[in-house]
Amino acid sequence: MSGYEKVTLHRFSVLGDVFDIVEWDESYICIEEHRKNGQEDTHQSGAIVKGDDGEIRWEDEGDEMFIEYGGQDLADAILEYVKQNGFPEGNS
Repeated sequence: MSGYEKVTLHRFSVLGDVFDIVEWDESYICIEEHRKNGQEDTHQSGAIVKGDDGEIRWEDEGDEMFIEYGGQDLADAILEYVKQNGFPEGNS
C-alpha cells in the first residue's frame, strides 16, 4: 500500500506560455496558467465547453482573464489549440 496518490495532469503550450487543464470531462475543460510566479492563485483561468452541436467555444466570459493578462491573440490561440487537439479522455 502506497501513501501516494496518482494525479493525472494535462499540459500544453501556446505562444510560449504553458497551461494546465485542471478539470475536465467530455464537454468541459478548465484551463489555468502553469506559471503562477510563486502565487497560490492564478491570474489566467477559464473554461472551454463543447456544445450539443459539437462546437468547441469559450464558456460565457471564459476567455476574459486570458484576454486581460495575455491579449486576444492568446485567448484565440488557446481555443484553436483545443479545437485541433480535442478534449482529454476521461474525467478529472
